Amino acid sequence: MLAGTIASFAGADLKGLTVIDESSGKLIVAVLASSSAILTSVLTFLAPSEKANIYHEYSNRYWALRDQIRKFVRIECISDADIKHLKREYEKLLQERIELDKKHPLVPEWVYNEAGKKLEQKKKRNAGGENDDDLVSIERHGERPTNVSVVSNETSGTGSAPLRTVGS
Repeated sequence: MLAGTIASFAGADLKGLTVIDESSGKLIVAVLASSSAILTSVLTFLAPSEKANIYHEYSNRYWALRDQIRKFVRIECISDADIKHLKREYEKLLQERIELDKKHPLVPEWVYNEAGKKLEQKKKRNAGGENDDDLVSIERHGERPTNVSVVSNETSGTGSAPLRTVGS
């Protein structure tokens, strides 16, 4: 769109003043029109928004699995659940992780490294505040959080971790 706008002004006559002579103007229009066509083709082929949606979908799946695993570890494993039940749940979670790992798109190494650097910066920034072992789970519908559950390492007199839920 920008290329088309610039191309239309390239040979324009504004208040009687010629911006560019006719032959140069035609060349600029041709170059900009070709550039626009090439860029459109490249963006159509690469489909960046489609790829971003796929990564976002798998990110949400991994977050959901993480929350399931934390719930399993923090609640079910410390309850009086049968060992066979715990093994079945563990196998189910493990199988879900294996399936996610098989299907998810590959993340380039440089992206992985950048994410690691940002995570380290976040840890340093939050060093004096929240306990790293605290669990904060946000169930999202769209972009707005609807339910926040917090599991804290602070224990009550019984030695178990309390569960506090803040609803929408």
